Amino acid sequence: MITIKTPQEIDILRQGGQKLAKILDMVLARVEPGVKAEELDSYAEELILKAGGRPAFKGHEGFPGTLCVSVNEAIVHGVPHGELVLNQGDVVGIDIGMQYPSENGLYTDMARTVGVGKISKQAEKLIKVTEKSFFKALKVIRQGATVGDIGQAVQSYVESRGYSVVRSLSGHGVGYKVHEDPKIPNFGEKGSGEILQAGMVLAIEPMVCFGRYELETLDDGWTAVTKDRSLTAHYENTVLVTDKGAEILTKINFNQTNKKCFGKILGIDYGTKNIGLAISDLEQQQAFVYDTFTIDGKFWEKINALIDDEKIDSIVVGLPLGMKGEYTQKTEETVIFIETLENNVKILMETEELKIIIFKTNMPSIFQIVLMILVVFGFVAVILVIFKKTGKDTGQDDKLKQVHEEMEKIKEEMKGSLEKNLDFLQKQSAATAGMMQRQTTDTAKIVQEVTSKLEKLEATNKQVVGFTDQLQNLEKVLTSSKNRGSLGEASLELILSNILPPQAYEMQYRFENGETVDAVVKIKNKILPVDAKFSLDNYRRILSEVNEEKKKELEKEFKNDLKKRIDETVKVDTGGLIDYAFKEKKVIIVSPTTFAAYLQTVLQGLRALQIEESAKEIRKRVEELGRHYASFDEYMKKLGNNLGTVVNSYNTAYKELNKIDKDVVKITEGEKKIEPLVLDKPQGDL
Repeated sequence: MITIKTPQEIDILRQGGQKLAKILDMVLARVEPGVKAEELDSYAEELILKAGGRPAFKGHEGFPGTLCVSVNEAIVHGVPHGELVLNQGDVVGIDIGMQYPSENGLYTDMARTVGVGKISKQAEKLIKVTEKSFFKALKVIRQGATVGDIGQAVQSYVESRGYSVVRSLSGHGVGYKVHEDPKIPNFGEKGSGEILQAGMVLAIEPMVCFGRYELETLDDGWTAVTKDRSLTAHYENTVLVTDKGAEILTKINFNQTNKKCFGKILGIDYGTKNIGLAISDLEQQQAFVYDTFTIDGKFWEKINALIDDEKIDSIVVGLPLGMKGEYTQKTEETVIFIETLENNVKILMETEELKIIIFKTNMPSIFQIVLMILVVFGFVAVILVIFKKTGKDTGQDDKLKQVHEEMEKIKEEMKGSLEKNLDFLQKQSAATAGMMQRQTTDTAKIVQEVTSKLEKLEATNKQVVGFTDQLQNLEKVLTSSKNRGSLGEASLELILSNILPPQAYEMQYRFENGETVDAVVKIKNKILPVDAKFSLDNYRRILSEVNEEKKKELEKEFKNDLKKRIDETVKVDTGGLIDYAFKEKKVIIVSPTTFAAYLQTVLQGLRALQIEESAKEIRKRVEELGRHYASFDEYMKKLGNNLGTVVNSYNTAYKELNKIDKDVVKITEGEKKIEPLVLDKPQGDL
């Protein structure tokens, strides 16, 4: 049954939720590599009892702990036993509930997922998406919305990020019990399910999986894990449904007077050239211009540093109106900026479309202040003139006294207004001075960075000059054909030694006719000659030639040079080039890279030959084994026949013994009889 909480009960839930949030914050501060789950559990129970509450989970349907401590692939209901130790890089979800006050109190429930020490980028993103999916749900919660609206908000956001939501577990109502109606799945269709009513209190808890969403329960009967053992994250708060929206009850920063969460807001006004920034006060009643950031390589670093330094709780993004040189409507570019911002900051972000986000004040301008003073004094002067023209003395002193009192009152009001406005102007001046100082500091940093980069560039230029000199020296070395040949042979040997076993090749191989090649690859009973040849001169001339016709002539000369190298290898007349080399001369033209690929193929061929030789040897041995088995079978048959003859002789002997036994009986006239032992013949051939 769905329940509606009274205003008095909601106040109790607020108090309990705030206490629970502080307790969980203190527990999370103790999460570190090496800590045991049972230590966190004992600490949480101690804090709950001190706060005047009672652990909601301990003993609930037999659960043994105050906390649910779920690590990595465990999504919820992890048992906090002594053997569960948190390790560096783990992702741990901590779920906690409390009844407050401890006797006849109301229940609140919340959970967070955090990293243990340094965690992977994938884990960070999963935790961030899970948290943001909660706030996507929070946006749609209000009187008249449906349970399906919540599920659809969570599911659509999570799946758009490439993750999945758990289907077999859900959020729930909470308050009088740990679990109440309605169930709040993290998936669904918009407009479906129960209709939300003001006064409902819900536990909204997205449960997100890095892989598939199917779960199974471990042998402890409690811990729910993903079947594919993929990483998981869990984020939960107790939320009150109101006629205007939703209120998080399990939050530390809570203002009991206005019943709204407070904290600093960072206002970001998007522009195509610059990003305007403003920061509110803690009560979110007033904002001050902070600075203007340029979108560059350090933009996100500066934004996140600002969030940390100023302790920003949330961000509001808007589009500027009337800013010179900027767009005044939402464009594809602004959409990309908002999505990028959402993926690069770690706190709640709201987007206000088609309007700039500003914090209005009631401060009049200087012109308005001066005009107000002139109007007041003009009004007083008019009154004095009227009194003077009347010429009436009777009661004139009283009227003048009354006017004087009115003037004093106006004076005090103006004084207060001026002091207030001057105070505001001083704050604005201080903020402006701070902004200018920051800009000056940033400018100095930029100049310093530019100077540093110029120094590095100069050092790089020196290195480039050094490399140029080295290349020139290398070019001089390569001018000599003998040096080029030595270099080619060294490269060839390096490639062969890195790919083939030592026995599969030989350097500087000499044929029977006295001819020598740089290397040969040994393949079974054959050899594959390899020679390192290259026509460097014509190749360089091709590269430097601009005229296309001359370049074609040089290419022909280059091909002729290669043919000569082929002829030197096979010692026959020349013909075409590639076809001639491969089809007629059985020569393959390669570069060091393609040669390495060919050698890999040769290596596989050598291995295949080894396997073939091994197979032949195995076959030979099997044939010998067959011959030995045939001989063994023949001997076993002979042994069986001999054993049959022995058994027959044995049985005949016992028959004769039986006859002797009968003769003995007749002689002794007794009853004694000898029982011969009869052996069975062997069955079949042995």
